[in-house]
Amino acid sequence: MKLDERGIHILISANFLKKGNYSITVNNGVLHLKIHQPDDIYGHYGKSMPTIGYNRDMDFHISLPDKLHQHLNSVHFHKGTLKIHLTDKARAEVNQSAFRFDQLAAS
Repeated sequence: MKLDERGIHILISANFLKKGNYSITVNNGVLHLKIHQPDDIYGHYGKSMPTIGYNRDMDFHISLPDKLHQHLNSVHFHKGTLKIHLTDKARAEVNQSAFRFDQLAAS
């Protein structure tokens, strides 16, 4: 986790993390990451463990350094790493202010 003037940057890496098998929410200064159970558990353990048992999703609660950064700016998945960027403003507000700045710079 890294905090700078642009917001909070979080990198999460795990061998069972796949594109589309996670969900993210932010609430009261806590990032909730839910990773859904893979369909074929054998692929992650070298085909040595039986699949009989509980099929539960994994829930992670990550406390953020401050409650100011509550808005998900971007979430990217690339080569097994989940990159999360949180800001203090909603993404639409950030894009509108950047658009207004570009208009002022052009004129």
